[in-house]
Amino acid sequence: MAEKARVIPFPEGSAPATGTRRYKVPAPTFSKSDAVKGGLCDREIYDRTQPYHAMTVRYHLAAGTPRAEWEPTESVGFSLSQPYVDHAAQELNDLLKCEVDALLEDHDALLRVADFYLDRLERLPEDIAGSEPGVTYSGSEAVRRARELRARIEGDRAVGHRHHDRAPRWLTALARWTPWLAGAGFVGYLAAYLPVGFWLALASWGYLAVVLPYIVLGQTWLVDRAARSHADLLAAEADGQPGPAEKARNRRFRFGTIAGLGAIGVTSGLALRAVEAAASVTVGGVALMVLLAMVVGVVLPALRYLGTVSDGSKASRERDALVAGLEADHAAYEDLVAQVERNLRGAEDIDRRLIGKTVPETIDHVQRVADQAITPYAFLRLQIGGLGGEPPLESPASDSTRIGTGIPGAPTVSLQPLLDRARRREQLRVYGATLAARLRQLPAHPWSTTEAKRG
Repeated sequence: MAEKARVIPFPEGSAPATGTRRYKVPAPTFSKSDAVKGGLCDREIYDRTQPYHAMTVRYHLAAGTPRAEWEPTESVGFSLSQPYVDHAAQELNDLLKCEVDALLEDHDALLRVADFYLDRLERLPEDIAGSEPGVTYSGSEAVRRARELRARIEGDRAVGHRHHDRAPRWLTALARWTPWLAGAGFVGYLAAYLPVGFWLALASWGYLAVVLPYIVLGQTWLVDRAARSHADLLAAEADGQPGPAEKARNRRFRFGTIAGLGAIGVTSGLALRAVEAAASVTVGGVALMVLLAMVVGVVLPALRYLGTVSDGSKASRERDALVAGLEADHAAYEDLVAQVERNLRGAEDIDRRLIGKTVPETIDHVQRVADQAITPYAFLRLQIGGLGGEPPLESPASDSTRIGTGIPGAPTVSLQPLLDRARRREQLRVYGATLAARLRQLPAHPWSTTEAKRG
């Protein structure tokens, strides 16, 4: 603003010819001190307008312009207002970069995230795992299968069959841990009641290498097969299938017999140690040893059997696995839909803020900065004096492509940078409308909210 004004020469053809007489330039209407004291301008504006006063007066004297028409020329208007217009153009670029571009970037980011979530939504429902290892269903197949199993289970319950009922969670959780409890109890029993010499013998370690894996893995496998065979037997009897029922009964007998013999062997071996220690241990100690032997050899495998055999039928386990998978998939679907909706609303809010607040405020600010040129221009007219009426400002000074001051000959601020942002904003609006259309066209999740609540 403190830039020294550039003196514009006379327009071409308007300068007095060489040799013509010189004209006496009338003094300005106000001295510097009078103008500043009177609040008409500051010292900077006074100094800026002085060269243009002399130039304008000389031009009109040479041209013979009537005194009342000594308006500043267009070249004067250009030179006097250019620093203000340049400042306004810089303000426009700075505001666009700091505010408009930041909002457009946020708008774009919200839409891109929404696009990413829509891609995930369009791939739902995902494959759903059944209760058996390696068995998966597509989303629609999982829904169909879950509905079939539910109808079958409810039909069996209606006629009094309860083999589909699942065991309490605490029992199934305890059953899962029984193999490790049995192994830990076996090792603890030996550590507490066997002499140190036992641990120094190589044969003892061989004994451990055989018996411990059997207790943890082998006995568990046998008990599980016997329990599953019993569940299959109940299901076959409920379905009126004597052949499969007989096969399940035979499997239960076979696996149950082997598991029972193993339990007897483990329990007997540990109890035998209690008998051998009877001479050196109190009666209470012997009783405790026998009790621990029975827990490790019989009670824990029995809990495993009970937890497995009462954990529903194959149909109810598969139904529950499918329902759990479908509910998780349905919840993910609902969460993604909500996130896409939030992002689209956020993008719309940014668009409304741009159009309703940021852009209008930017234009108003730039216009105010450019209009600062009117002050020195108006003071210049006062200095010339004798001019009638208001300043001959152009109307309109600004339009949709430029911001002007209205001063004749003054440059304007191009709004092309803003128009470029407007095109990008329109592209984002089209992008957002496309995403909204994709969201509306999404098919409903096959697992409805009602079914998810029924489970």
